[in-house]
Amino acid sequence: MRARASADAPAVDVALKEWSLICDALMTGEHIAIARKGGVRDAKGAFRLERRHFALFPTNFHADVAGAPEGTRAGDMKAGESVSMRLTATATRAWRVPASSAEACFALFSESSGWPKDLFAKRANFKPSNEVTVVELRAYEVADALTLPPDEQRYGGCKSWINIDSWRPANVRAVLSDEEFAEKSSALGRDLAALGATEIDVTNA
Repeated sequence: MRARASADAPAVDVALKEWSLICDALMTGEHIAIARKGGVRDAKGAFRLERRHFALFPTNFHADVAGAPEGTRAGDMKAGESVSMRLTATATRAWRVPASSAEACFALFSESSGWPKDLFAKRANFKPSNEVTVVELRAYEVADALTLPPDEQRYGGCKSWINIDSWRPANVRAVLSDEEFAEKSSALGRDLAALGATEIDVTNA
């Protein structure tokens, strides 16, 4: 059962750029986490959780892999198209996964979705010495999407985070009920523990 609508969503002033197919999986509750190593333009080339509350910016940057599910390819800001953000998220837990377990970590996302492993191979092989940061997200669907006009200079490029004008979403709904989320969270924690992951604090982000 879906959670009731909420009127007290926090304001957000940053958005995380994520593949549109992952945003779709978060929207349906199929996934409750993201796994990242960091973009080329991220500080020191490593992923860092900059905020606990943020919006999700769907993109296909570096996602041009054969086999992507139909209907998951949203417009790229770099192509001069506007982007609509329909999800916000709160980071509830996070882990560091050793570089030696990166392939197995990304395989979890492939296995849980049924999508081809090639979709995640680039992230598993990118920066082979980097740890993987996995962030568990409580995702919220926004009834009235925020549409960003084309601005490649501000929003484009291989970076994880972008600054946006402060936005307080109205009429949001948790994608999963508390019970559904708790069940998936427990399973995620067990899977990551088996990979030697170390849980990290998210309260100061």
